[in-house]
Amino acid sequence: MATFNWLQLSAGYCGQQDFVTPSTTTSDFRIFPVSVDGVPASGRQSEDMVRKTGQFGAMAAPLPGGRDGATFTVRLPFLLGLLTYDETTATWNTGDQASPAMNLIASALGSKNGSVSSTSDFLQGLNMWIEAYAAAGVASAAADNVVTVKSPTPGGGAFSPGQFFACTDGTEITGGFIKSISSNTLTLAEDAARRAVTDDDIIPTWTIALTSAEQIAMTWRFWGIDAAQLIQLVGCMATAIRIMGAPGKTPEVEIDYIATDYQWLDSGGGLQFPSDLWEYCAPVTGYSGARTTINGTQTCGLEEWMLTIECVLAERMCASGLQGVSQRETVNRIATITFMIPEDTDRAPANGDSYWEDQFTGAANFQLGFEVLTTPGKCLAFLMPAGRLAVPPAPQERNNAIYWQLTMRAGAYNGDGGSTLPADTVLRIGGA
Repeated sequence: MATFNWLQLSAGYCGQQDFVTPSTTTSDFRIFPVSVDGVPASGRQSEDMVRKTGQFGAMAAPLPGGRDGATFTVRLPFLLGLLTYDETTATWNTGDQASPAMNLIASALGSKNGSVSSTSDFLQGLNMWIEAYAAAGVASAAADNVVTVKSPTPGGGAFSPGQFFACTDGTEITGGFIKSISSNTLTLAEDAARRAVTDDDIIPTWTIALTSAEQIAMTWRFWGIDAAQLIQLVGCMATAIRIMGAPGKTPEVEIDYIATDYQWLDSGGGLQFPSDLWEYCAPVTGYSGARTTINGTQTCGLEEWMLTIECVLAERMCASGLQGVSQRETVNRIATITFMIPEDTDRAPANGDSYWEDQFTGAANFQLGFEVLTTPGKCLAFLMPAGRLAVPPAPQERNNAIYWQLTMRAGAYNGDGGSTLPADTVLRIGGA
């Protein structure tokens, strides 16, 4: 007899062709080190109907239902490029270049999920917007947020508003999300920390955006040590994603899932070797080229920084559904950024309110940016172009000073110079 050792197991995911049909080929799964918060909670339905049993103290058995509704949470460092990543030869949508973090976040946010038609498409990251390498591709830079690329290679037509752009002189990286394009000139959403230089290499980038596209249902598997130990969760869809980017730490990703079936299998188990090895995003430090921005201005003091995307799901009941549910639909995605920031004299009170309270009552928009730009394969950036305070700001004492607890929620935005996604999306996540 072998107990199911929850400390030593393998975990992995695979995209499904539909909501109810599990992926069953082990080689199709992306297997990687991940933290799982406890054993997935069972979704078994039941009704404890009180009935007259004819004997004092005796209770009738409850009425069993389907297994839909199992929940679990996974947590992982924000994995980016492969350990073998070489920006001069690799692209983000070939082989195993797209990391598990990129796969899972892109699926949950919608992104370009409509471009995925197979398991391999999903794992290769075809649901992201990808830019290719162009040696010495920068022609000039008229300002910190303006880059002109050479023509015909790569040419301005190779890029789209909303996508992440990056270039390097081999030592430092310039990066930012494209706001508009005029011929071969790209205008970024905010000033880059480093101005691009003529003959900079344009390095491959990837972009994920919050769109209305449906999630890709997934099969998650947990393999025990013994061949008779395998847990399979079918039709998994994300209900929430949390990305933590605290100063001094490596960014992390936490995702909550709900499944339509929870299966215990007595074959196919045994530990599985990871599919590949990916780099962590560099720590959030100045040494790694990290910064946070508010309205394009580098802003220090932001603590407990977290990006959360809530996926609002609606289930469609059906008698012939695998466990009584035929589909879950993502009917909304709500993106929020929470952080704490100290009260200081740079933000003056107005109308009897503190600065932040005045901004709340005035429904002000804030552009919020985050980036870690170090070496190619380890760069990460976010942009919320129109964040609004979602709850009244709350003053708190922290480290012997007054801090404000702020929650910014993505608002409507149409300020990009383009009409094709990812332009005008309310949240973008990108990297290089």
